[in-house]
Amino acid sequence: MKDNTEKYNRFFKRTVNHIHRVQNNMLYLVTNHLNPLELSMDDATNLMHNVMNHDRSKFSINQFKPYVEITEYHYQKAQGTEHKYTDDIQKIVDKAINEHYLVENHHPQRLENSLSTMNKYELIEVICDLQAMANEFNKDSCRDYFIQTWVVKHKKYFKDFNTVYMFMIKVIECFES
Repeated sequence: MKDNTEKYNRFFKRTVNHIHRVQNNMLYLVTNHLNPLELSMDDATNLMHNVMNHDRSKFSINQFKPYVEITEYHYQKAQGTEHKYTDDIQKIVDKAINEHYLVENHHPQRLENSLSTMNKYELIEVICDLQAMANEFNKDSCRDYFIQTWVVKHKKYFKDFNTVYMFMIKVIECFES
């Protein structure tokens, strides 16, 4: 039981800290960069309202235990320990990730081949999320991850990627200024 408690505690700590970083990143943008992003005070209110639900689904019945396992996988990897899922765990992890992508508005996998259906609030939340990951791993900017991983992953699925790319770079530049 102790192992499960430790795993659950790692999940709670990492996930809540991540959510708070995303929320703090959004707060930074709405208090310092409304003009460069051409956002109104109503936009700022909507952004802050939306980000309060960031990654909420990870605490749902279907995603909680799989995301505990995902957190444990990354924890063990960071410790230099090889950690593999059993086939049963891999199935529930894959299912939870797919569900997470479908219900969280900052994941474009929920869309039907068109990133342009993501509104500016969702695109900004994507960058706040990526910046939170950069913060977690002691990087100043999420630009490298965005370009080397996120763009590569999503560009091949969405024909209209370039329509949102420049806006997302503009948001990244706010964190770099």
